[in-house]
Amino acid sequence: MMRLLFYCLIFVLAIFIGLWIKVDPGYVLIAYRHWTVETPLWFFVIISVMVLFILHYGLSLWDKIENLIARWRYRRHWI
Repeated sequence: MMRLLFYCLIFVLAIFIGLWIKVDPGYVLIAYRHWTVETPLWFFVIISVMVLFILHYGLSLWDKIENLIARWRYRRHWI
């Protein structure tokens, strides 16, 4: 029952956020030297979250690869 209530709350919250974005979408303007990028705020937020997830999992994968190499060298030393 609590799970259903939680999903309904998330659904209602998503509807309100969607309506709010429709009324006032906002925009982000990024300027660097002679380059400018203008995008809606919601698109910038989604891209930013995706970049953060990719960086997090990429760094996690890099750490696992380094640990794998270190363990392989340690085991190879004792063989």
